[in-house]
Amino acid sequence: MGLMHRVLLLATFALLCMHAKAAGFDHDKVPRTVERGGGARQLRTATMSDDEARVSKLPSFIESFVKNRKIESWIQNKVTDDFVLSELKLVRLPGTSLADDPNFKLFQKFKIGGWLEEKATTTKAWENLGLDSLPFDQVSKTDEFKTYTQYVTALNKKASKLDIDQWHGLLSGGSPEELMAKAMILRTLGRDVLERRVMLGGHVVVPF
Repeated sequence: MGLMHRVLLLATFALLCMHAKAAGFDHDKVPRTVERGGGARQLRTATMSDDEARVSKLPSFIESFVKNRKIESWIQNKVTDDFVLSELKLVRLPGTSLADDPNFKLFQKFKIGGWLEEKATTTKAWENLGLDSLPFDQVSKTDEFKTYTQYVTALNKKASKLDIDQWHGLLSGGSPEELMAKAMILRTLGRDVLERRVMLGGHVVVPF
């Protein structure tokens, strides 16, 4: 275990202890009624106290750390998409977009992290998301395309740390529709025509 990891765990433990202590009940403030002679007893009727409410609000960096650890665990254990969607309480309702839910970004992080872990091709991501079965003019309107775009973005960032002769293996391949989609994403990310041709293959017609 690295030094930074240990420091984070110790800091997390210390802050959790502080919050747990702050959340202790003041029993004098909890109304109690006791009926003598065999009657039922009502021991606590108070609603959540201010102290209890405070303990439910962890510092943002701890909350982020816990969420990241959970995502890493899901990736390592190769859990299903349905499991993660259920854990994040993400439900696709008619007329709504999953991307509108703040937890959608956590789902994207799970998907992209898993693909990076297995060095998946963009084509595997494209097909896994079901984009290969959609009309091309509908692809960009889907939540799945948002996730695909994030994966291409992650690989583009990775390409910036590699020699140019390694770009092709990172982002090439796919159907004409997928190649066109990748070309448009890379253009949005600031890649010029020459860079996109190197990444996708010299035979690919890329939009200016």
